[in-house]
Amino acid sequence: MPPLHLPRTYYLQRAVACYEQAGEAWAAAAVLANFGSTAASAEAAVRYRALGDLAAAGEAYLAADQPEDALACFQAANLPARMLACLTRLGDMAAQGALLLALGQSEAAVPLLRQALAQHATPAVQARLHLQLAQALGSEEGAAHYRSALAQLEQLELSSASVDAWLALAAWGEATARQDRIQEGYAQALRQLATLEDWPRWRETMQRYQAAAQTLGNRRLVQILKAHLAAHNNPAAHKLPTDPATPLLTSGQWALARAVLAPRAQQGDHTALLLLAVMLEGAARGHPLPLVPPLSERLAAAALLGAVGDPRLLDPAQGDAPLGDYWCALEPGPFWYGAYLEADQQERTALRLHQSHLPYPVRIARYPLTNAEFAHFIAADGYHEARWWSAHGWAYRQHHGWRAPHFWQDAAWNQPNQPVVGVSWWEAMAYCTWLSAVGHTRGWLPNTTILRLPTSLEWERAARGTDQRRYPWGDEPAEPERANYHATGVGFTTPVGCFPAGAAPCGALDLAGNVMEWMATPVHDRYQLQPQNDVSAGERVLLSWSTFNDQATQLDCGARSRFNPHYRYHLRGLRMVWV
Repeated sequence: MPPLHLPRTYYLQRAVACYEQAGEAWAAAAVLANFGSTAASAEAAVRYRALGDLAAAGEAYLAADQPEDALACFQAANLPARMLACLTRLGDMAAQGALLLALGQSEAAVPLLRQALAQHATPAVQARLHLQLAQALGSEEGAAHYRSALAQLEQLELSSASVDAWLALAAWGEATARQDRIQEGYAQALRQLATLEDWPRWRETMQRYQAAAQTLGNRRLVQILKAHLAAHNNPAAHKLPTDPATPLLTSGQWALARAVLAPRAQQGDHTALLLLAVMLEGAARGHPLPLVPPLSERLAAAALLGAVGDPRLLDPAQGDAPLGDYWCALEPGPFWYGAYLEADQQERTALRLHQSHLPYPVRIARYPLTNAEFAHFIAADGYHEARWWSAHGWAYRQHHGWRAPHFWQDAAWNQPNQPVVGVSWWEAMAYCTWLSAVGHTRGWLPNTTILRLPTSLEWERAARGTDQRRYPWGDEPAEPERANYHATGVGFTTPVGCFPAGAAPCGALDLAGNVMEWMATPVHDRYQLQPQNDVSAGERVLLSWSTFNDQATQLDCGARSRFNPHYRYHLRGLRMVWV
């Protein structure tokens, strides 16, 4: 009998499966990375990215001939040499020259910037390249480029490219210690970003301006910029729009304001929807009001938003909410965890804080997932598509015939902007997998990232920030204005975001109270940073431990509950992270 010759991919798949069964996720990724095919390298890159190894993910993407995805990983990992390799592969001479200039390699940057200047006819791009050449060549040799840039800057139309040109002027000013040009460049860039309503970049640019002023020793300017940044956490909302309802909101006439806004909100009027969101969230939405509406008025505004289509919630076609700011950023770095954990359902154990390190950036959803958002998964036939489910989850769903969350038809729990409850851990995971695929297809979610449940440590980093606070809002005692818990007296879940005074440092709301949130962390290894992808019905996983009927002690950032993945109670929901 002739020997059986199996394809190499068969042995690769067997090796990967064996490593996965042994819990060796890194080894499985390494086997794929070393296999030598583009498909295997691409799969290895995705696995490395999920594990938080951005450098290895970037190398795997390069091996898979995906330099754009590799560049994103190397940028996040701050590896300029590898970024340069990606830009060389992409043939982006302008970006190569800019990176070399930033690294202090002016001589190497000049020929690339000159070639890029010869290729680009857009005035804003030309102005930026002229300024970069002026910086690279020095004051004498670069004088002609500097003059050409100044002439073009005054003629530029508003665009993202013109912002880059003004920032290049600021960079030239920093290189030559010209404070007037630093201030002019940053001020013009900030003004244009505000007009474009690009608030994340506005904040980033303001922080760069503050750092430049610090380097120049201009303490007064540093203080002004620091105060300006603090006062304009969301500059889009610093000034309420001119509207008949605005004076009613600022004077505390809540019922009249809702009466004015309701008809327009029902017609989809953007300003009316924004003002209702401001009434609900106030400073957390970026529009601090002189008077904070009482909870009854916030709940009324939330009910109205839920009825007309809450613009704070995620649009799966866009990857953000219509009003923006759905995702809250968590930067890599040290943080604290622990302090209060549930030992079992009857016994609680207080632990002291320990320090850990988040090795990669994370975005966490501002709110728990709502019924309106979960409805998209049901409408997409997500309960009948095995590809969205883990192996254990799909088998259990088939056996029990699940078609929707357990309380989907119960009016007490199914209002559009209430947190979705009655979902098992497997349903929560399936939703994240489905939405990841939607994001990849639509283009708002890069192929190097996914949406999933947070690990316990990621969740605690979001809730606690980088200090040792007890609650998401700080160390001040719990009170009904900060969270929906037993003392609040509501007795059921409230629409998301009704307690802006309980916001976490990152801006996330409802991390204390309202509903428990499933986590991608097993009980047996609660401090692992690697997410769990599947569990059997007999295993248990962690949840945040505070709901609308819990006591204040359960609102601690480190409090945890634990349940089997198939439990579908009205106390359990989910929140996503983007990693």
